[in-house]
Amino acid sequence: MIDPGSRPVDGAMIEQAEANLTVFLAQAAERVLRLARRGAGQRQDQARVVPG
Repeated sequence: MIDPGSRPVDGAMIEQAEANLTVFLAQAAERVLRLARRGAGQRQDQARVVPG
């Protein structure tokens, strides 16, 4: 982690941090949606198996 006292923070650093955070959040959201879809598929499969 960058020590805030080590150097001044400029606009480019803030923009880069925002870009990194945006990418991180997008990847996390994709992972959550993929797992949710997989979980929903498993529940549907189980629902089909149980009545039989």
